[in-house]
Amino acid sequence: MLNRIFFFTLIVLLINSAGLQAQSADNRPLKVKKLYDKLQFEEAVKSGRESLRRGRSYDGDGLALIHRYMAYSFFNLSERDSARAHFLTLLSINPQTELDIVRTSPKIIAFFEQVRKEYEQLKSENKIIAVKQYVFVDDKRPGAAWRSALFPGWGQYYKNQKTKAYWASGLFLGGVVLSVISYAQEGRYKDLYLKETDSDKITSVYNRYNMYSKARRFLSYTTAAVWLTSFADALWSAYPGISIQSDGQDKLSFAYQIHF
Repeated sequence: MLNRIFFFTLIVLLINSAGLQAQSADNRPLKVKKLYDKLQFEEAVKSGRESLRRGRSYDGDGLALIHRYMAYSFFNLSERDSARAHFLTLLSINPQTELDIVRTSPKIIAFFEQVRKEYEQLKSENKIIAVKQYVFVDDKRPGAAWRSALFPGWGQYYKNQKTKAYWASGLFLGGVVLSVISYAQEGRYKDLYLKETDSDKITSVYNRYNMYSKARRFLSYTTAAVWLTSFADALWSAYPGISIQSDGQDKLSFAYQIHF
């Protein structure tokens, strides 16, 4: 009974944790937009800077949202150079970006179109744009998830998290081996118990049978928990990645981030 409660609790905690992390990550770009909508331009800029500085993993839409509303905020603060830089970054993420003509000031749209012409000119001349550049890579987590579903640790190895992979694989294999041994011993002592006729030995044999039965259940649930944890980690956790940024001086800087 206790093992079942532990196993169920672990599932709930993993699901809730993943949901909270995803929700938290999704809310960061939206926070910049909400602050801008409230006309809190300085706070929107501050929130956007903090979001970018934290080194979190955002998809293209999330990054575009941050840079879009930072550009809007800087424009309203009369900091045109900063607004230009963020619009250039926005275009580097999605060159087909269009602003909402209903919700966006005509002055901002006119300024953005000027920046777009500048961006296209720079691109046609193969000049480096002096703004942050992002390189997007395929998300390995779906592929890692089905690999860990087949064999715990394989997904982590696929994501280049070798230490996690060795631990997950080792614990899972160890749990399987010990579970099989406990199961065999449980069956052996169960047969001995059922066949035992000597009253002096019945209690001893039964205790052995009961011990292996509890061990088998505990090891089975623990092994299942290792499998579930490996699958959840492969599906939701971030992984090592390389980001490339241009500094506008004909050279590239590389940043290597490892998430645990």
